[in-house]
Amino acid sequence: MPVYNVEDYLRQCIDSVLNQTMRDIELICVDDGSTEGSAAILAEYAAKDARVKVMAREHSNAGAARNAGMSVASGEWLFFSDADDFLGAEMLSRMTTADGADAADMVIAGHRTLENGVISTNRISARLLKHREAGGGPCPPWLFLDAGVMPWNKLFRRSFVRDRKLSFQEVPRHNDMLFVCCALASAKEVAVSNTCGYVYRRRRSGGITESASRHGGFLFADVLQALRSELEKRGLLATALQAYGNLALAHCYYHLLGEFDPVSFVALYSELHGHLLADFGLTGADKSAFVNKKHCEYMQATLSDETPLSLWMILLRERYSSWRDLCSRNERISGLQKKVFDAEGRVGALQSESEALKLRVSEKDRRIGDLDRSVKEKAGLLDEANRQIAELRGRLQVEKSSRTELAQRLEAVLGSRSYRLGRVVTWPFRALFGRRRADDVRQKPLRPEADLLDNC
Repeated sequence: MPVYNVEDYLRQCIDSVLNQTMRDIELICVDDGSTEGSAAILAEYAAKDARVKVMAREHSNAGAARNAGMSVASGEWLFFSDADDFLGAEMLSRMTTADGADAADMVIAGHRTLENGVISTNRISARLLKHREAGGGPCPPWLFLDAGVMPWNKLFRRSFVRDRKLSFQEVPRHNDMLFVCCALASAKEVAVSNTCGYVYRRRRSGGITESASRHGGFLFADVLQALRSELEKRGLLATALQAYGNLALAHCYYHLLGEFDPVSFVALYSELHGHLLADFGLTGADKSAFVNKKHCEYMQATLSDETPLSLWMILLRERYSSWRDLCSRNERISGLQKKVFDAEGRVGALQSESEALKLRVSEKDRRIGDLDRSVKEKAGLLDEANRQIAELRGRLQVEKSSRTELAQRLEAVLGSRSYRLGRVVTWPFRALFGRRRADDVRQKPLRPEADLLDNC
């Protein structure tokens, strides 16, 4: 990990490496002459985690720092992280266990880009996946573009790097292009992982990655020429020629169209027209081998006109087309917004109706609740009345039983000898006080039990 003036991001980066689920790692941090607090942060981490090793050197560039770190690395795999980026916790373990990684010279993964607080995902291209599934083979024309020339989405087997004597160019920018492209062109087996664990922080000034204008607009051309020479020296140019041509063409127009200074734009255009496109071997290449047809059109316009007029016309046409598409898109958006507005009005009306229905339902629920309470109260009164009726029926039954018992006892008394004897004994008194009444009693048949009880 090359480190240069990144104290605002360094802790996040180191933590993301040390917190990998793959624990058996070493983190080699190369302080490339930082002038702020980065060195103190590195010392702090080295003191508390034995896996962190720190090297210090005078300020040079990221390529030199990576070469220095690579020279002391001891692991099976090499991974290069920028100090202002960070990794997902499972990134390294998922890359080392990707399909085919056991026999691969390198592993390529997707990545994510963090720009202005927004993260976008950049997955492995379908072409690269199909190429890997088909067993690889000769270097396809799109390989350098689809795989990317950055090292931080790739793992390199250390023995492979050592045997191929691969190293980074020690230049201010694009120092990773030669290393990565030579590795891609010479690797016998390349594995692919679908993980997108690496988060690349874009548009940050002051660190290892700086704007092109600080080092001149033509540095990329020197790097491309050095790459062509290196591929040729290694005997790889024949198989990687089309991949190199697509990469060179893309870089030419990436830098040309990204140059906003008119003087620099015209100067670079003149160099491309004069000799650079020819130096890269693009002018005589088979046009069908170019992956990006738009870049090919730019090149034809550049070669046909010494001034940028032809290219400007193409760019104006494209921008007009884009503007027209934008206007059409805006019209569609306006139409959709009107539909949304109308729909929101209908939704508002439906919501009002819904609220009214909710109030009516609530009122009916309240009335139903009142009726339920009334029914429960009446049911309680009815239960109480039934209970009282049952109690009265029980008491009536008891009274009936009692009266029957008394009637039976009275019958027994009236039929007893003692009663008859008593009547004989009391006859004079009854004759004296109520002869007629006594005769009526004796002559009349026995009355019902209720009358007997009433007369007792």
